[in-house]
Amino acid sequence: MGRARSPAWIDRGSVSVAVMGLTRNLVVLLILAGLFFYLILPGLIEDQLARRLQTAFGAPTKPLVSVSSTFPPAMLLGHIDQVRVTMDRASLQGAVLYNTKADLKGVDVSVPQLLQGDHTVKQRVAR
Repeated sequence: MGRARSPAWIDRGSVSVAVMGLTRNLVVLLILAGLFFYLILPGLIEDQLARRLQTAFGAPTKPLVSVSSTFPPAMLLGHIDQVRVTMDRASLQGAVLYNTKADLKGVDVSVPQLLQGDHTVKQRVAR
C-alpha cells in the first residue's frame, strides 16, 4: 500500500500560485481601502458638510470646512475628532454674521441623517 496519494486533480503548484494571487489581491485591496479612508473620505465629508452648512445658513459662498480624525474609518460612523468651519457671511435667525469661525472637537454626527439633510451635530464631552 505504501504512501497515500493526493487526488490527481490537485496540483500543488497551482494551489500555491492561487494563494499567492489571492494574497496579492488582498494586499492591493487593503492599500486601496487605506487610501480611501485617509485621502478621499475626509474630502467627501468636508464637501457634504460645506454644502449643507451653506444651505442651512444662507451663505452666498460655500464655507471652508476641515475635518480630521486620528482614525479616519471612524468617520463613517460619524466620529470626527475635529471640525473647523469658516464662513465669510452667514445668516442666523435673521442676523447677518461676518467672518464666522467654528472650531469643534470630539464631534458626533449621524452620517445617514446628514445625507438626508438633518444638520444635528453633537459634541462628545470628556469625562
